[in-house]
Amino acid sequence: MQAIIQEFETLIEQFPLAILALSPTEMESKTTPDKWSKKEIVGHLIDSAVTNYLRFIKAQFQENPQLFYEQVEYCQSANYQETELIQLVELWSALNKQLLFLFQIILQKNVQNRVCNNQTLAYLMEDYVKHFKHHQKQIFE
Repeated sequence: MQAIIQEFETLIEQFPLAILALSPTEMESKTTPDKWSKKEIVGHLIDSAVTNYLRFIKAQFQENPQLFYEQVEYCQSANYQETELIQLVELWSALNKQLLFLFQIILQKNVQNRVCNNQTLAYLMEDYVKHFKHHQKQIFE
């Protein structure tokens, strides 16, 4: 788990700088009208952070809470395409720094085997970083 936490910490440091280096046109363009722009992918990552934060909190005191989200509807309703990029990056960064802190607390408390959505918190931590890396690859390909 320590390797995942270290990797996550590095990603948190590097991602905002890399995003802000991209042009507004590149961040807002869409390959097709029904596909997310790179800016909307950042928004999706924010939605993922919010939802997962609640998973990691609730699973520490509830038995196997079930928390899901409608990713397309969330992205559309939040209007990420019209939001200032710096605001999105700052929100993403703050949420993920807090998630990193929470991951460390979960390990210290030794509650990584608690369950949410029928998955252990250890699995969800690893999956969260994997999910982020998948979308990071989409943005920077």
